[in-house]
Amino acid sequence: MSFDECRMQNTDAPLLDFIEGQRRKEQGIALAASGYGNEWIDRARSVAEILAAQNGEVTIEDVYQKIGIPPRPNMAGSVFRGKRFRFLGFDTAQRKERQGGTFRRWGLA
Repeated sequence: MSFDECRMQNTDAPLLDFIEGQRRKEQGIALAASGYGNEWIDRARSVAEILAAQNGEVTIEDVYQKIGIPPRPNMAGSVFRGKRFRFLGFDTAQRKERQGGTFRRWGLA
């Protein structure tokens, strides 16, 4: 079946559903923050707090440099959740795997 045939059969569902996408994103972050991998997230939050206190800001890239990449990539979204951090702005990733994508800079709340 071609792409166009598949697309024509599924005309009831919107191609882009922002609300459903946000719901799935939140669900994935919550899943990543629960159960398997909590040790990594707890350690990453502690490292992020120390780095933010020392430097005035911190990024997930800074945390990766100190403790490595998480067992599951979507765990990174859980590190800065909660009231300990405040959003400061965006920056461009330097790791080649990120291909120049953006990430957030955080400070202590």
